[in-house]
Amino acid sequence: MRCHDGLQTGWWTRVQPNRPDQWLWPYDGVQKLINDQKLSTLGEILWTPPWASKATSGKQKPETAPPKEWSYFERFVTEVVKHYRQSIKYWEI
Repeated sequence: MRCHDGLQTGWWTRVQPNRPDQWLWPYDGVQKLINDQKLSTLGEILWTPPWASKATSGKQKPETAPPKEWSYFERFVTEVVKHYRQSIKYWEI
């Protein structure tokens, strides 16, 4: 399965929507169902949450802008890959 609109395990805007010290995993239950069916998942790393976005007001959507600090992105990718290491082997960025 390819994670996209239906399974947003690697969407930064879903996992850390409000701040860098907040970690939400809203798709763990869905991923468990996929695992239980012995299906493979291709994870996707997408979107930048507003708190991490380099976008300036009105010029670019926050979610499509690069992060203002690449260390935020590095930490997110590291944590999401670790969190799903038993379920998702391959990631698309």
